[in-house]
Amino acid sequence: MQRDDYHGIVRWVSENPMKASAILYEMYGDDGPDSKWTSEIISDRVNQDSEWGADAILDMWAENEEALLEIAEIVKPNSSTGVHSHVQ
Repeated sequence: MQRDDYHGIVRWVSENPMKASAILYEMYGDDGPDSKWTSEIISDRVNQDSEWGADAILDMWAENEEALLEIAEIVKPNSSTGVHSHVQ
């Protein structure tokens, strides 16, 4: 996501619909009887519309960035502790 623009994310979703569906299901899915987002619905939407899948992934990222970075064990740079904060 950091290397490509929006079109790169759309391309990734279109090339990897199963992975995109799995990510979205992990975050939003529920196969219960009253669920809005079953695995089948998510998979169908991603396969029919890569832009919808890309938008959903970007929304998921915006809502859960800190938790996703923590899961991936990625430390987000903090401007207050960067190199420039040590230069006086």
